[in-house]
Amino acid sequence: MRYWETICYLKENTSQDDTVVVLPEGVGINFFSHRENPTGYYTFIPPYLEFISEEKIIDRFEKTDIDYILVVSRTTQEYGFPYFGVNYGKNIDLWIKDHYMLEKLFGPYPFTSPEFSGALYKKK
Repeated sequence: MRYWETICYLKENTSQDDTVVVLPEGVGINFFSHRENPTGYYTFIPPYLEFISEEKIIDRFEKTDIDYILVVSRTTQEYGFPYFGVNYGKNIDLWIKDHYMLEKLFGPYPFTSPEFSGALYKKK
């Protein structure tokens, strides 16, 4: 239910021209909300971050106009690092919090509960 609430919120409260990056994974949210991810990066799971590097991803984020960043509670325990921003992706998480402000929570803050949730950040 919160998944669809998130999609509806994006469709109703953002412009169709607004861009959204979903971390650690969420291409379905981009698809169903009709919001583009302009970075070329669509997954931010541990092996991908290790392959690309957080520094390169942050560099791309800085060079790309991203209106919103959505962090969802997609656990990645299968890779040995369950929580984005806690067990991996810490530098990206810090960068997000430095450049974006929390606009809306969908449920509890991601990774504080086993249920689906999301934190939508808007560019400062």
